[in-house]
Amino acid sequence: MSKIWTQNDMASRDAAGLLTPERTDGGTRQYSDADHTVLRRIAGLQAEGLNLA
Repeated sequence: MSKIWTQNDMASRDAAGLLTPERTDGGTRQYSDADHTVLRRIAGLQAEGLNLA
């Protein structure tokens, strides 16, 4: 089962420097395939017990 990421989850990963999404002129984050790969890796590590705090 895939992890469902909330807007808050995504923003906190961005703030922590784990993701580097592009931004539109209006400031909306645009996630790349590479960002999605990082998110899948983060989810896998969390499933193994890694705490990101």
